[in-house]
Formats: sequence, C-alpha cells, structure tokens
Amino acid sequence: MGKTTLGMGKGSPLDARKLLDMHFLDIRSALLETAAALDRIERAKGGKEVMGDSRISKLFAACRIITDTGATDRAERFLTLFSSPETGP
Repeated sequence: MGKTTLGMGKGSPLDARKLLDMHFLDIRSALLETAAALDRIERAKGGKEVMGDSRISKLFAACRIITDTGATDRAERFLTLFSSPETGP
C-alpha cells in the first residue's frame, strides 16, 4: 500500500467527499464575504472609478484562478498572483 504524504500538493488522507463536507460552509462564507465587499466598494461614492485599481484587477484574476476546473495548483497560482509587486491604481 502507498504512503500518504501531507505536503503541499500531495493530497489528503481524506477522500474528496469528506473534504467537501468539511470545508463547504467555510468556502461558501469566504466567497460570499468577498462578493459582498466588492459590491460595497462598487456601490460606494467613487466605486466605479476604483474598479480599475490594480488590486481589484488582481481580485478578479484570483476569481478566475479559483474557478479553473481541473487545476490542482490553484493555491500556488493564487499566492503567486498576490506576491507580484503592485503597480498602483
């Protein structure tokens, strides 16, 4: 029988269904919080203008990363995206 490792990108000792059951509510909550924050920013005075800010662009790029079905390197790509230098608004 193969040995299970717990390093980054090495899988989990739990099966996918158990992981989904365990993390679904937390993931849903984080996504809802993100959507609500973006709504508040866009509805605020000057919101339309700030939507062109490079930080907002990175948030939308991160959304594309996390919705990349079949990818198993989303966390790494997410971290790489946010570790690149800011170019400013």
